[in-house]
Amino acid sequence: MGSDSIECVSSIDGMDEEDTALTQSSKPHGGAAPPAGIASSTSVHELLECPVCANSMYPPIHQVFNCFGQSFCLHFEAFQLGMAPVYMAFLRFMGDENDARNFSYSLEVGANGRKQTWEGTPRSIRDSHRKVRDSHDGLIIQRNMALFFSGGERKELKLRVTGRIWKEQQNSDAAVCMPNLCS
Repeated sequence: MGSDSIECVSSIDGMDEEDTALTQSSKPHGGAAPPAGIASSTSVHELLECPVCANSMYPPIHQVFNCFGQSFCLHFEAFQLGMAPVYMAFLRFMGDENDARNFSYSLEVGANGRKQTWEGTPRSIRDSHRKVRDSHDGLIIQRNMALFFSGGERKELKLRVTGRIWKEQQNSDAAVCMPNLCS
């Protein structure tokens, strides 16, 4: 899953589209060990290394974003929900659970005049991806809908996942960070 861009939108209500550039780390990463035969000092390994956790990219796929001076990890993976193949995307905050509650996010996937949206609070990175996945706390896309959203002859998976991250604030200076993601 690659990243097109990340934009930060600032406004009083947090939903206007006044765009400001935002830095990001677009290196994907995962928690698995590298396959046998790949030395950790190779240039390929360095290209796939996450600057936050120093893990390399292996499925499931993660993407790290920097919004509001904090790091967030987008997680995307395929798995079986009962007998049905599904895809799931969710966001984790690189910090503890109490700090994660200061933020909210939404993820959206869609095409052909249809869309599916998820909104929630990011989980702490201290919660494993398996714990979050097993609690179904994220955007779950059934395979048939994913293929429908992919268009074409429903044979190739081509999802465009977009999202927003916003900070829950007491005052009127709300801000929204909008990552645009593809898989």
